[in-house]
Amino acid sequence: MNRSSFTKIAQNCSEFDPKADMFKNSPDASGPTCLNCKHFKHNMCNKNLIDPIKARLDK
Repeated sequence: MNRSSFTKIAQNCSEFDPKADMFKNSPDASGPTCLNCKHFKHNMCNKNLIDPIKARLDK
């Protein structure tokens, strides 16, 4: 999945929780994306929300 997809998913995720201070001095400061969410670890969402949100957006 590409960064654009992760951004769209994060923008539509009710559980998005940004990592501390991500908007200050981070290369990910461009806005919400799964890549800078506290729930995103080891290249996956530990709340298992990516696939359901992606499916809803793909409709």
